[in-house]
Amino acid sequence: MNAKKPSKHEVRDAIVFMALQKLGDKRADRDHIADGTNAEIEFSITAKVTGHRQFTLTEKGRMSVGHGQSRTKREKPDSEELLAFFLSQITSTQRKAIVQKLEKQFKKSKGLPDVSKDDLHAAQHLIGKLSTEHDQSVRGSVSVKFD
Repeated sequence: MNAKKPSKHEVRDAIVFMALQKLGDKRADRDHIADGTNAEIEFSITAKVTGHRQFTLTEKGRMSVGHGQSRTKREKPDSEELLAFFLSQITSTQRKAIVQKLEKQFKKSKGLPDVSKDDLHAAQHLIGKLSTEHDQSVRGSVSVKFD
């Protein structure tokens, strides 16, 4: 990687903005801003970082908040429960043989063994049939554009 070494100002700014980001994560609450809000913003931040002079950053911009929406979310069945169901449908002897074979093939090839296209399509079809859909509310996005 041939990245150039950051300047002292870039290091200072990175430290200040990382601290502000952590503060924002702690104090910002999206629930306190109504959907559809538009606001003009102007602020100044005075900061002092060890080894650097104090400086002031002034910014001006506009915040806009979108409106909430409803999305359809599709959920596939839990893979562990589905696999457990199939394992419960065979004898313990068959299960032991299949598990040993799968573990051996997986260890050898570092992946799952190949399956036929027909079997793969049948599995995909079954997962599709066992999937559920439900509506989910999504908050409006917040965007800020600085001058």
